Amino acid sequence: MYFLILFNSFIAISALELRVFHGVDLDPKQHRHLVLLEINGWYPKDDAICTGSIISEEWIITAAHCVANEGEIESITVRQFNKKINRILTHVMPYDIFTHSLFINDINAVSNLKNDIALLKASNRIIFDNYVSPIELAQVPPHIGDSVIMAGYGVNEITKMMPRQGVAKLTKCPSDDYEDQWCIYDHVKTSPGDSGGPLTHNGKLVGIISGGYKCLGKFQLLPCLTNYPKVTYHYDWILNVMIYNGMCNNSIANSGYDIALLKTSKPLVFDDYAKAIDPARVSPRNNQWAIIAGYGQNELGKSFPRQSAVKVSKCFFDNSGRLLCSNRAMYFLTFLSALIAISALDVSRVYNGVDLDPIDQGYLVLLRIYTTNGTRMRCSGSILTANWIVTAAHCLQAQRLITMVSVEQDTNEVSRTLGTVRPNNTVSHPSYVHGKYSMANTQYDIALLKISKPISFDEYARPIELARVSPRNNQSAIIAGYGLTELGELLPRRGVVRVTKCPFNHSGFLLCSNSTVKSGPGDSGGALASTGKLVGVISGVAKYICDLYEQNDPEYPCTSIYVNVAAHSTWIKNVTGIST
Repeated sequence: MYFLILFNSFIAISALELRVFHGVDLDPKQHRHLVLLEINGWYPKDDAICTGSIISEEWIITAAHCVANEGEIESITVRQFNKKINRILTHVMPYDIFTHSLFINDINAVSNLKNDIALLKASNRIIFDNYVSPIELAQVPPHIGDSVIMAGYGVNEITKMMPRQGVAKLTKCPSDDYEDQWCIYDHVKTSPGDSGGPLTHNGKLVGIISGGYKCLGKFQLLPCLTNYPKVTYHYDWILNVMIYNGMCNNSIANSGYDIALLKTSKPLVFDDYAKAIDPARVSPRNNQWAIIAGYGQNELGKSFPRQSAVKVSKCFFDNSGRLLCSNRAMYFLTFLSALIAISALDVSRVYNGVDLDPIDQGYLVLLRIYTTNGTRMRCSGSILTANWIVTAAHCLQAQRLITMVSVEQDTNEVSRTLGTVRPNNTVSHPSYVHGKYSMANTQYDIALLKISKPISFDEYARPIELARVSPRNNQSAIIAGYGLTELGELLPRRGVVRVTKCPFNHSGFLLCSNSTVKSGPGDSGGALASTGKLVGVISGVAKYICDLYEQNDPEYPCTSIYVNVAAHSTWIKNVTGIST
């Protein structure tokens, strides 16, 4: 059931062929998460078949090698097919394919065995019933010797296409090269049509079918080694992709029951500072005012009780009535395993900066990004001309859902809308891939927005000139961006940094600064300016160098990352016509 790879004496075959050998027909109610992926190419020769598993109403997990050639894929049909049912559940478009950024799509590469995992976001929500439901991701790994079940679609040993399952035991992998994988040596084996299918233990997903060694042809009747990327190894990556690219519906469904009761060992003693609160007997009205309060970490990394007034509304992504929502600038940090989930487009500000000079930084604008699902996102941008704004490409992560981008200024001196941008006038760099997390991708994190009507310039609104050459090492520069303060107020801020070469990037496409003055996600797309010219676009912080706690600690220097404008001058000129 799988992808054979040229690894020592590995034999490379087509990644997308067929069958589970020596398995049995599966019970459709036992594997309700199992789906057939019909990969529809732009040309018939590109059509292929793989297997996947439903992990939420919108997300399917499979093998990266099944979908790595995104440019050749027109769409993916997600089908449930067994003895009882043959129906289409949903479709997946190419821009909703998220392969692991460290997967190498080369069957002749040894590293092809690693990170062979991908997520697919469904075009419409999958409706669950007696035959369709998600499988839970394992958070605790099984042990060597434990029995596991593999399942997938494919032509079996009598050339009949039908979903099958097989039981085998986990065996020790032959070398440390398999650190992110499970291994099985058995007569029950996988073949390419099963690629991306599930490996389960105790009803939970522990692995993804990937490849094998000497399994087909003259070796068909012999036991062979098959390998499966570990779900627990890639758990944080899976959650990160799902959260960054939309609501993680598996956890949203679970959040409807995210409540617990604790019984104290001794009765509490009430006084002026401690009292009980009466639980509401009916749900609040839509847009009813309420107060949220809690102990948590503030922007300085300190835990302190805080409160804020919000308007409560129904959650657009929940129809159960078990959840309430508010769209207000007070944020609770959610800890998912070791992953700290924060919206890349909503929180923070320029730390240790000062209020913006509305005249000196008259090129800085606030971008309010409106989408079809009712969410609003914020980023910053810089005015290049009366018609063009430059920002970060990751601000447009929901590009297909964008209905409008409002270009605004909001300072103590002026609060106004300068113009709007239509969805078809947003241009991300062609080499930037939304949803992929790597420095190689970050170097293209730049986008251009064309305003519907030219901006009228005055003392508070003006363009900034693009730098023609990269800044010198340790050159002084000003970072500026819009973000949320600790009081929930949206104020533009600025700070002075020294620009340096990035130690982890040698292409020249990125610039860095390491300072207690640092950028936060709300500043994404903002400006790095020096000698009156725009030298960089704020992308974010180096997460592996500066984790959340350090970023929020005003005494701790942090590495901020900027896209080098001069390195992209040719692309900017080709899109806008601006002479750089």
